[in-house]
Amino acid sequence: MVIEIFFFHLVSFAILSAFVIFFLLNNGIEIFIENWYLPTTGGSIANAIFLGFTASMLGVSGFESSTNFVEEQQKGVFPKTLKNMWLVVSIINSLAALFALSLFGIPLL
Repeated sequence: MVIEIFFFHLVSFAILSAFVIFFLLNNGIEIFIENWYLPTTGGSIANAIFLGFTASMLGVSGFESSTNFVEEQQKGVFPKTLKNMWLVVSIINSLAALFALSLFGIPLL
């Protein structure tokens, strides 16, 4: 059942990515450029993406539930599980942040 849920999420994100890329090809990346160079008071947009990425690793990725299966796994499988989760989550979270910056303008306060 876990594999089915994982593939459902991957397919959903692939469909979302296709629509975002289609939108960007038709409308350009002006929103992304405006957001990237937006003046901030507490750091840069790149710093905000980094901090958001690290915070998202705490709960969104499922790392906390992976340890529940350690007892049922063969020796040496858990490090592979962590490596694969880090890889997938790193790609998806980074793309999600870039897509959000590309689609939604940050309002000036």
